[in-house]
Amino acid sequence: MRSLLRKSGIICTLVIFFSGINAFANEDPAKLIYLTENFPPLNYIENDELKGFSVELLKLIWKELDVKPQKIKIYPWARALNILENENNIVLFTTAKTEARVEMFKWVGPITTNTRTAIIALKENRIRIRSLDEAKKYLIGIIRNDAAEQILLSSGIEKESIQPVSRFEQNIKKIKVGRIDLIAYNEYSFYNIMRVKGMDSDEFETVYRLKETIPCYAFSKNVSDSLVKKFQYALDKIMQDNEYQKLIEKYYH
Repeated sequence: MRSLLRKSGIICTLVIFFSGINAFANEDPAKLIYLTENFPPLNYIENDELKGFSVELLKLIWKELDVKPQKIKIYPWARALNILENENNIVLFTTAKTEARVEMFKWVGPITTNTRTAIIALKENRIRIRSLDEAKKYLIGIIRNDAAEQILLSSGIEKESIQPVSRFEQNIKKIKVGRIDLIAYNEYSFYNIMRVKGMDSDEFETVYRLKETIPCYAFSKNVSDSLVKKFQYALDKIMQDNEYQKLIEKYYH
């Protein structure tokens, strides 16, 4: 009996110990795992270097919180979002704060003005859309689990009309060979990605604009409210500073 009690005590001690480690991680910005995707001008790879508005802004937040620069991991969007949904101590950016996601995560933002998802077509196809009802007859390419998918589904577009892929370039290839008719994506980022990748954006045009979304840093639900508030306070402070305005001018002008 004493042996069982002793083992039970050891187990309880280990549970408390590891719980304590997890709780500490919830409070320490340096213990969080930072994830992003290739999504210019907010976050993107150029010449093997991670750049972008939200990347530089995050570095300013770390500085404000007296945290040394942290490693940022880059994943395809669907995988990064899946990690955020299922693992602890994750920060994913830049994440659109949509109605469907608002209760799933904790949020710091907005980091800049709201962005708009648009439906984009090849000019040569001369597609004109005046309402979402008219979009229902087309096949629409999206990035898997992107905000555009949620917006389309919530707007009444059938799931069968939506064609998800993992990478931006896949949709460009598909629309050019006629496997999809349209692409739904963040409008500003779409044309920026075309530019960064040396593609001809003049081949495309926006044919319909959808809802605006709020760009944010998204945190796992287990991250403490107090730490999220510290990030928000740091962001709010930075947004009143000249450094923030310099970032806006660098990436949006």
